Amino acid sequence: TFLETQFRYIPDKRTQEVMVARNRLPDAKLQQNQTKSPTLVIGDSNIRSWTDYPADWTVVCHAGKTVEDLAGLVLRSVHMINNVDRVVLAAGINNLSNSDAQLDTNVDLLRRLQETLNGRLYVTGVVSSDRMSIQRQNRIEAINERLRAAAGTGHYIEPADPETTIFFNDDVHYSRRTGTQMVNIVQDFFRLG
Repeated sequence: TFLETQFRYIPDKRTQEVMVARNRLPDAKLQQNQTKSPTLVIGDSNIRSWTDYPADWTVVCHAGKTVEDLAGLVLRSVHMINNVDRVVLAAGINNLSNSDAQLDTNVDLLRRLQETLNGRLYVTGVVSSDRMSIQRQNRIEAINERLRAAAGTGHYIEPADPETTIFFNDDVHYSRRTGTQMVNIVQDFFRLG
């Protein structure tokens, strides 16, 4: 069926599912959660390591996508997420090769998305590691500066401390432990608000 060709499910250890999608948000998954006033978390491939998240979260993975890809996707899907209380965008590692001008364009796009969502957009910073090269760490910080500026006051979620994160050898994908750190950070952000 169409859904089977567009999405594949990756179950986590609690039998919740992280949806891996291609070019759009998963209608059926969002419809299922509409009555729960969920938090929609949409991100790149690192979102797969986010386990043990609350039952009222819908977590959608778009592997290989950049901030602008995901922001554009959400903009095109606004009609589907009217009942979602919060949209959390967790991406940016795939923007490492972007020029500063491209990163600045992302700021404008995220601000437009924030306005379209009436302040329901939250953005997590890109996770780094102190074991990465200084050049890579600096580039991630440059991306985070743009994300912080775009998200606005009270809508930027600081990433996990680089001294505590664990990445695989590709320096792109982080471990489940780091994913769990990010889930806890996001939960605390909304709890402590």
